[in-house]
Amino acid sequence: MDFDYILDVSDTPGVVTISNIRLTTADIALRVDNADVTLLGDINLNFYDYYGIEMFNDSHLDVTGATFTNINDEYQHPTIKQYGADKKVTYIEGQFGTIDTDPVNDHILYYLKNI
Repeated sequence: MDFDYILDVSDTPGVVTISNIRLTTADIALRVDNADVTLLGDINLNFYDYYGIEMFNDSHLDVTGATFTNINDEYQHPTIKQYGADKKVTYIEGQFGTIDTDPVNDHILYYLKNI
């Protein structure tokens, strides 16, 4: 299945910093693949069909300086879907209501709400 991404950060050397951005109306708002991304400020991820942020391979995402707006954050439509069961997302305690680790399907789902 081919997905429609608003922003795709792939195979990028160094750290990519994204701040105060609105990524709305797509299958998936932000794709991170083999890249290090830092999100800062207000990050709006509304009106996506699957996930707000999708992470693959050797990626890292730092959201400690981000404040998310996401009306789609509900069961099976997380703010962040990370493939691979190792911790690739740096966040502040309490920033996510639910972090669902699924070792069978080898992914972690990050929800803003308590799901």
